Amino acid sequence: MLREAKEILRQVLVENYQLSDALRGRPDTIERMAKEIGALQEQVRLLLAERDNAVESLRVRQALSRDREDPGNGINGHSKDVRRRVDKHVQLEEELDRYKEGNAKLKEELAQLKR
Repeated sequence: MLREAKEILRQVLVENYQLSDALRGRPDTIERMAKEIGALQEQVRLLLAERDNAVESLRVRQALSRDREDPGNGINGHSKDVRRRVDKHVQLEEELDRYKEGNAKLKEELAQLKR
């Protein structure tokens, strides 16, 4: 990816030097080339972002791998805390489902009483 970005930048610079002499006095061509250079810069930015994402993904995978090897000392030492939070979240969702079921039953009973 990085090689691709360097090659694109090299192409931009070569084209820029070649065209700077040939395009003097031609604003329409200069605008077109500026747009192309902008598009190439955007490609480079996307390639660099893709590289950064790959590096971050690798870092997370390595951290998760360490967590599997030693579950008590996971990512930044907070693995147990994260598990507790997830368990609490699941518990709260289950409790909410029970309340919703109870609420639905009460609504049915109320509807029957109104009849």
